Amino acid sequence: MQLTDYHAKYFAHELTKRCSSDSVGKLAASLADAQVDLNPHQIDAALFAFRSPLSKGAILADEVGLGKTIEAGILLSQKWAVLHPLAQKVIVRCRDIELSPKTLHFQYTGAEKRISILDGLVGKSGWLTCELLTIEAFEAQDHILFAGCTDAGVPLTEDQCRRFFSLTADTEHLSDSVPSLLAEALSTSLAVEKEYIIAALNLRNNEFFDAELDKLDRWGEDRRESLKVRLRELEDAIKVIKRNARVAPDLPFKLKLERERRNLETKREEAWKEYEEAARDIEKRKDSLIDEVEKKLSQHLSQKNLFTIRWKVA
Repeated sequence: MQLTDYHAKYFAHELTKRCSSDSVGKLAASLADAQVDLNPHQIDAALFAFRSPLSKGAILADEVGLGKTIEAGILLSQKWAVLHPLAQKVIVRCRDIELSPKTLHFQYTGAEKRISILDGLVGKSGWLTCELLTIEAFEAQDHILFAGCTDAGVPLTEDQCRRFFSLTADTEHLSDSVPSLLAEALSTSLAVEKEYIIAALNLRNNEFFDAELDKLDRWGEDRRESLKVRLRELEDAIKVIKRNARVAPDLPFKLKLERERRNLETKREEAWKEYEEAARDIEKRKDSLIDEVEKKLSQHLSQKNLFTIRWKVA
């Protein structure tokens, strides 16, 4: 019993796939064989550190005992797994293995861990195919798609397909090809999964646009309100000086007040210009946001078959 080339190719693509900045998939290398039970806030903290690729680091600061050591460990193991030269060399070799269809005998009985979703597949066999979906857009993403079924045509869940590869297996030469009806079912399953991913991406882009536009509107409103307050203060100060000038006791004092009024009027004109420039700046930022979202919507999709196998579970 061993980990096969099919295991190696799947894990290599899983480790190097490109994900959105807030996807837990960015931590695949760390989570694939984690020896501790991770809490959601620890995964969120690690994702936070990955979210800003232009920053030189991140500060993990929370209360004592919440697992900052684990959070830092996730980051270090992920960085080593995909950036260390030796790891990269091994991953590239595994990722580029050319695989022909074979039968994989997965050994579940006697495995260290019970996988409940595989219990009903013991003694059964079927077919499985794995593809890589690449979406080239504003933020490139890779998705590993699975489709599987039993010989009776009962479809497997994506999770069942993935969990096969947590088991050791023996390989056997395969002379048969996927029966046409089952091949059509696998193809349909992949197409449905692809449509789901694209729909989820479009929804995420829509939520991103709404959230960013809302932030821009609130920022713009705060800025405009601040400038309005400044303008009102200048208007009030000018009115006070005008009123005082009318009752000035002598000409020198009236000239002094007039000079102050002119200075305030100059500041008022500058404040109005700043207000107008702020309005233009807000509109420019909105235009930039629209351009960014349009880039996200401009998608180029490609699919590549990684392997097809006949599976048996013992």
